[in-house]
Amino acid sequence: MPEQLFNSILNNDPDLLQQFLMQFFNSSFHSIVITTADIDQPQILYANPAFCQMTGYTLEELRGKTPKLFQGPKTNHKVIQRLVANLREDRPFHGSTTNYRKDGSSYPVEWNITPIKERNGNILCYISIQKDLTNLKAVTSRLKSTNEHFRQFLRQISHNNRLDTEEKTTQLLIDNARLFTPALRSEQSIELFEEGEFFDFSIDDSGVLIDNEPKPTLSAEAYISNKDSHYFNPNEIAALLTDIEDTLHSMESFQQTSLTHHIGDDLQDLANTLFFLDEFNDMATTLAELATIIRTKTDIEAEPFLIETFLGLSHDLREWLRAIFIEKTSRNIHEYDATIIASTKQLIFQFL
Repeated sequence: MPEQLFNSILNNDPDLLQQFLMQFFNSSFHSIVITTADIDQPQILYANPAFCQMTGYTLEELRGKTPKLFQGPKTNHKVIQRLVANLREDRPFHGSTTNYRKDGSSYPVEWNITPIKERNGNILCYISIQKDLTNLKAVTSRLKSTNEHFRQFLRQISHNNRLDTEEKTTQLLIDNARLFTPALRSEQSIELFEEGEFFDFSIDDSGVLIDNEPKPTLSAEAYISNKDSHYFNPNEIAALLTDIEDTLHSMESFQQTSLTHHIGDDLQDLANTLFFLDEFNDMATTLAELATIIRTKTDIEAEPFLIETFLGLSHDLREWLRAIFIEKTSRNIHEYDATIIASTKQLIFQFL
């Protein structure tokens, strides 16, 4: 009986269907907006009460206006370009950016856009369902702050007395850090973020949950004079890199068919050490991701180009170590970040 009633609404009673849809839109706690099918100059046809509450506009103020009304200085225009490209290719869109309310205040938003088509396939209009991510961003920021404070605490109490649980605790902190590490924002690692339910971490898109500001220039001498580097022993890193290189050369010489978990363990130790250096968290988190893959996968073949890429990564890390911590000649300690993270991500993507 309920199914027959619903079919009757859909097929036989347009007035009842309209009433049903309006009640659905008006009672939804998600923000809903409907626009014309004009991709270049879309106009708002309808916005439900939740959307009006989120933006600060009334329905009367929104009708006939363009959705560009909500864009501003912090809006990610790469996301908007992807939106337009998707619609031109007749594909649905999903993303997130920063929008602006009527009073000028900004808010992070996630939204999708789906075309509504007539029977002949022509697009009648677009419907968008949107979600304000302000509360989620606040929770994520608190997680980042808590993670950072606990990282500092663990570093202080374990500096002279290594704890039995230090590695497990450090791994937990690194797992948390993945939520706000720009280096891991990619389509290949989307499974870390529940298939993008709250995040838009597509390649070249910065996302909206954590600001990704450029790191300030800092010379090696200035950095070494900071107490943060006192917890770091360059000899430990050099020994780990030597161990990794020896294993790789051994695998190359004896033509072993699979990467050993030994390299994964060394990479994890390397990541754990770097994670306690404030300026190199992104590098540490990316190396930890690579270590996890190597330690858990059993079907990774040691092909020549993989060994070559691993050796290249090790070389980059040695240059980073020499320029910053040994010779202290680097004018900017972040000059190696992009190269090391890119090499690490290249290996990660090969294994996913």
